[in-house]
Amino acid sequence: VTPSVPPTVPPEIVPEVSLFQEDFQDGDLSDWTLMPGWILSLEDDNVQLSSAMPGQTAFINDLNWQHVLLTARVALQPGNTLDVLLRSGAEAYTVTVDHHGDVRLSRGGLLLAEGPVTVVDPNAPIDPAPVWHELVLMFSGGTITIAVDGVIQINTVDASPLPAGLTGFSTGLSNTGTVLLDDMQLQRLEAPLETPTPEVVPTAETPAPLPTVTV
Repeated sequence: VTPSVPPTVPPEIVPEVSLFQEDFQDGDLSDWTLMPGWILSLEDDNVQLSSAMPGQTAFINDLNWQHVLLTARVALQPGNTLDVLLRSGAEAYTVTVDHHGDVRLSRGGLLLAEGPVTVVDPNAPIDPAPVWHELVLMFSGGTITIAVDGVIQINTVDASPLPAGLTGFSTGLSNTGTVLLDDMQLQRLEAPLETPTPEVVPTAETPAPLPTVTV
């Protein structure tokens, strides 16, 4: 009698996530690790993540990507800032945006690049309402592109780019007003192709290097 062989159950294949979207409408924050200063707020039937406290971080769980395209809507009251943290680990890239939509890019506290600075009339009245901006951040290898409201503000290259890390947000340490976050999308990008170093073929103009002689 031939013993019966139990059927082999193929392993479950879990699809790799390459897109993360969040508009906070369902009120589910299980994908986030938030400090207590972040809350869900409602405005005209729209739910958004908000904080009125300084130094409050909000990280997306288990999203450890190196090459990423991030879009989000952010609003800030005058005098306040929001930091977007990319490839966060031992170090991180920090994109700081203020209520004018001016941006700065730093790495581990070192300023790498800065966009144009808005010139403000000191005598102009200040509207306390939060100002909305649309951010687009692309991190591909060492190439970093940052756009605000459809206009590229920073386009630079880090020769020694950081490895993969978490993505998060942090309210400015000196904030005294409200920061809002909404309509976010993160897309994982393919690793950029590296351009190979061309081989130098000796010619009359570029002679071959002299051989090394060991004495």
